[in-house]
Amino acid sequence: MAGWLRVAWRLQRWELAFVAAACAGLAAAAGLLAVDMRSVLAACDPAAADAVACTSPYRFQDSHGSAVSLLTMLATVLPFGIGLVLGVPMVAREVEHRTAHLSWALAGSRLRWLAWRAAPVAVVALLLVSLPAVAVDQMLRARWANSDLGLLEFGAHGVPLVTRTGLALGMGLLIGALIGRLLPALLVGIGLSVAASVGLDLLAPLWMPAEPLPAVVQGDERLGARWRYSVYRAPDGAWISEREARALEEAAHVRAGSAEPDPASLPEEVGYGTPSHRYPDVVVRESAALAVAALGLMGAAGLLVHRRRPG
Repeated sequence: MAGWLRVAWRLQRWELAFVAAACAGLAAAAGLLAVDMRSVLAACDPAAADAVACTSPYRFQDSHGSAVSLLTMLATVLPFGIGLVLGVPMVAREVEHRTAHLSWALAGSRLRWLAWRAAPVAVVALLLVSLPAVAVDQMLRARWANSDLGLLEFGAHGVPLVTRTGLALGMGLLIGALIGRLLPALLVGIGLSVAASVGLDLLAPLWMPAEPLPAVVQGDERLGARWRYSVYRAPDGAWISEREARALEEAAHVRAGSAEPDPASLPEEVGYGTPSHRYPDVVVRESAALAVAALGLMGAAGLLVHRRRPG
C-alpha cells in the first residue's frame, strides 16, 4: 500500500494537496466554532436574567448562525468537489496525454492499473473527509446543544459525508473514463454532481420511511426529525383533506366569535416523517445503497478502461 500511495502522490500531488487543504480548513473552522459556542454556554450563569436564553435551541441564531450555515453548505458540496478533483483525472489525464497505452502495458493489466490508481486515492480521500465529517458534526451539536440533532442537516456531517464522498469518487472516475478529456469531463461532472445531489434528496424516502411523528416534534420543535407531509383528522375521527380541515377551523372560529374555539371541535393535524431516533437506521440504509452504487460506478469505469483504446 505504501508504494501505491507514493505513486498516487506523484501522479496527483496537486489534487491531493488541494483536497487536504480544503478538508483541513473546513475541519479547523468548524472545530473553532464548536469550541467557541461551547465556551459561551459554559460561561452562562444559571442565576442570570438570560439563563433561559442560554438553554434555548436558538441561542446562537444571531451570533453564530450565519457561519454555521455557510460551513454546513460547504460540507454538503465537499464530497462532490472531491469526486471531481480526484476522480475525473485518473483516467482522463492518461488518455488525453496519450500515456495510457504505456501505463497499461507496464501494469500488465488495465484493471490492475486502475485498481493501483484508484484504491490509494480513495483511501486517502475518505480519511481526509473524515476530518470535516467529525468537526462539522461537533459544530452542529454545539449549535443545537439542547436538542436531539437526529436528521438535522443530514448528509453534511458524520458517516453520510464519508459515504457520499465514495459515491462521488466513483462517479468522477466513470466520467473521466467515459469522456477521456479532462476539461469536458470536469464540466460534465459538475452538472452530474448537481443532479446527484438533487437525486439523493429525491431518493431519501427509500431510507427515510415516513411514520406518524409525535406531536412534540411537529412544527418548529421538530429539529431532529425529517418531516414529509401532514394528514388531517376531523373531530369525529374521519380522515379529511387539508381544504376540509381549514374549512372546519374557520367554522369553529366563527361559532366561537371572539373567544377561543373548543379544541374538541378543531381538526387534528398529524405529521408524517422520520423521527430523530431513526438516525442510525437511516445511516445504515443510505450507506449500504451508496456503497453498492459506488462499487457499480467503479465497476463500470473498469469495464470502460478494459475496452477503451488508449488514443
